[in-house]
Amino acid sequence: MQQLNILLSTFLVFLLAIAGVNSYAIDSNHRHEFVKRYVPDRVAPRQAASPSPTPRQPGTVANCLKWRYTQMSGTVADTCDNIVTRFKSIGLTKANLIKWNPALKSDCSGFQLRYYLCVQAGP
Repeated sequence: MQQLNILLSTFLVFLLAIAGVNSYAIDSNHRHEFVKRYVPDRVAPRQAASPSPTPRQPGTVANCLKWRYTQMSGTVADTCDNIVTRFKSIGLTKANLIKWNPALKSDCSGFQLRYYLCVQAGP
């Protein structure tokens, strides 16, 4: 067996590199202790879309950021037009409402109460 003549410090650096240990310490009794630094796993970025509530009509976009539950409020029922008016401040247009909720059909004749509609979608 061949004997290698290397310094202890060189050997320790080599071991640290192999083991993924970040440092070592020598105590008062000259014992060597390897110390591994804790590195937390990377956290995945949050998805922009909100959880999809139910019930929804078929074909609703997957990247929806904001939802509206269609309902009666007193004697007034939601319609495509009053939903667009209500959410105009976040950029909702009738064209986008229909695009994101294709079951509405191009003239909103597919509009139904008691379903969630996407009123804001991400890229």
